[in-house]
Amino acid sequence: MDVRLNLASRPPVVELRQPTEFDRFHVRVVGEDEPAVANVAFARYGRIIDRDTAWVKVEGVRELAEGVVDGEWEQGFERMLDAAADRGWIDEARTEIKAHIDWP
Repeated sequence: MDVRLNLASRPPVVELRQPTEFDRFHVRVVGEDEPAVANVAFARYGRIIDRDTAWVKVEGVRELAEGVVDGEWEQGFERMLDAAADRGWIDEARTEIKAHIDWP
């Protein structure tokens, strides 16, 4: 699963790519190469901590998936959240998922 932030678009666009690939999760930033700029554009969906790490809102992922995935997607997503929790990649309240960031 790939949460893509396109800063080259005006306004910036956030979309979910490969939503059924539950065995990987990352944020990909396209365009601007500055974490502070990316953080502002990404605020609705999470936080860019630095060049390597983001925390993505679980509800933000669900919002991005809405209308794009089938009814079984939620079960796969919940299994992904469970696996992330086992690895320490989710906060205690299960509201944010830790993700690696890929820059161009």
